[in-house]
Amino acid sequence: MALPGEFSFRAVRNGKLSLAGAEAVGQLISAQSLFEVQAARRNLGKSRCQEFEALAAKLRHLLAQSELSIDFIDQDVEIISLQAMKDEISGLATAMERLLTQMRAAQRIARGLSVTLVGAPNAGKSTLFNALLAEDRAIVSPEAGTTRDIITEELRLGPYFIRLADTAGLRTGIGDIEKEGISRARDLAADSDAVILVVDGTRPLEPVARSLRQNIIVALNKCDLLSPAMSDEYVKIAGISSEATVIPVSAARGVGIDALMNAIRAMLDAQFGSGIESFLPTEFQLQMLVASRGSLAQVEQLLNTVGLAQPELISAALGTSVRALSDLVGETTPDTVLAKIFSEFCIGK
Repeated sequence: MALPGEFSFRAVRNGKLSLAGAEAVGQLISAQSLFEVQAARRNLGKSRCQEFEALAAKLRHLLAQSELSIDFIDQDVEIISLQAMKDEISGLATAMERLLTQMRAAQRIARGLSVTLVGAPNAGKSTLFNALLAEDRAIVSPEAGTTRDIITEELRLGPYFIRLADTAGLRTGIGDIEKEGISRARDLAADSDAVILVVDGTRPLEPVARSLRQNIIVALNKCDLLSPAMSDEYVKIAGISSEATVIPVSAARGVGIDALMNAIRAMLDAQFGSGIESFLPTEFQLQMLVASRGSLAQVEQLLNTVGLAQPELISAALGTSVRALSDLVGETTPDTVLAKIFSEFCIGK
């Protein structure tokens, strides 16, 4: 009987497939979205690891210079200047931070992003929720407080897999059940990647909604009943931040839905756009890059405190950083790590 991942394991052992390529196979097997499938296929290409290999090569060069400095520590020979070492390390640290940002964004996209609708009762949240989904998913009623719990549905927006949530209306002076729904709505909004504050342009904005400020898109509902001047006046009187994106919509008539979707896409692009074409890492690969960056931070601290006076400490930290990158691309991965990686594969594969 073939063991989990045995075919890929043998390919790695015999030099037919890199470890990064094998992990891409694992990602392809477990992919649950089109983004993950596309990212895994990109990761199968050898060029995806070239940036990490380039970083490792620069680190090895610095490590060699540091090791050479140990040999000549008692002689007045400068292998590399302190400023040159600092500049090289700073450049590597910046490159690693950029890669970490991109890789974390890619992971977030793969897991799915959250967009939450909030607002006062009867502002039109459920109607807008249905309009965005293009189906009657949430119950719509003129009775205030119809939605008391969180309703979620999945939505595709460009490269993003979104969990869209409709929540209880934000207001004061209500019963315990609705109060719990409002508490859950506020907690979900605080953790969401984008929040759509739905307001009824014909009614005053509830005070409890004014405290929502993070990643806000204001959907000014019932725009068909308002003139542009009335819309501008509402935004001003309601105290909506000038930094917030305000999109006039009519949820009932389907007006402004495309503009709202574009605004959501723009907000998500600003936060996660760097991860769309990025290397989608496994947890192990991300941990190795974090470890490499951590060792590089130790080098930066040493250079700022003792300079090049203790090259053996600098060499030790650089060596740790290099080994972490080597493990990331699969050059020197221990058997225990290999066993853990391939244990998560299907039988054979």
